[in-house]
Order: sequence, then C-alpha cells, then structure tokens
Amino acid sequence: MKKPLIVMTLVATTLLLVTPLVAQSPEEEVAARIRAVYAEQREGGNPDVGSKEGTLNFWSSGGLLQETPAGPPVPTETNLFPKHIEVVVHGDAAVAFYYAEGTMTPPGGEVVSNYLTRVMEFWIKEDGDWVVRGAHYSPLKGGQGTTQVTP
Repeated sequence: MKKPLIVMTLVATTLLLVTPLVAQSPEEEVAARIRAVYAEQREGGNPDVGSKEGTLNFWSSGGLLQETPAGPPVPTETNLFPKHIEVVVHGDAAVAFYYAEGTMTPPGGEVVSNYLTRVMEFWIKEDGDWVVRGAHYSPLKGGQGTTQVTP
C-alpha cells in the first residue's frame, strides 16, 4: 500500500519541478500574455503592456490613427474576454489575431454592453517582455465598438 503512494508522490513532485522548465513557444507566450492582460483588467487592474515607444492604434470607434504615448494606460472598466487567439511570430515580433467580447466602460463614457470586435495587435520583444507596439480593432457585425473619442 505504501509503494503506490510513494510512487504517486514522486511523480507529482517531479511534474511540479519539471513543468516550469518546459519553455513556452513565443506564440504561446504572446497568447498567455493576452489572456493575462484581459484577466487583470477584469479584476480591476490597469496593466501597462504598451511599448516604451508608445503605440499606434486604430480604435474600434473608427476614425483616424491614434498615437498613444508610453506610460500607464487610462483605466477602463472591462469585462472582456479574448477568444480564438492566433499568433504569428517572426523573431522578436509577433502579430496576434483574436476577438474581444464582453462589456466595457471607456473613461468618462457610456457602458458598451455588446462590445464585440476583431483585434490585430503587433507585439514586440522589449527588454525581455512582449509589449504592444500597434493595434487595429474593428467591430463585428452585431457587436459594438467604442465611441469616436475613446479607445
């Protein structure tokens, strides 16, 4: 009876020690970073994932290219979920394609209860971390983007 318990304990301990050593692919790293950012935002956090050079964005509201300076982002209340994340990596650059769905309230704006948009983000490796350098958000038919003055 003790042998199976000892074996199970050894297997579990080995898995715990070895699992962190298994490296994620860059595609998995970027996808995991995207999921973590959305999870932190849903919990009320304000993750800064933009490049130290700032970001260039086409917001889901339409309109012209927006340049967002480096630094902490404007807090936005969200309950958004990224879905169907696909990432293409080339060296220290990656493009992530996915959908963002849920509700959000832009700073000083109205609640967008049916936010449903396509996302294409350009990620780069900066100081060892994946950060966003540019993005394009476009609402899906049947969903909403934001207003003309907010991201």
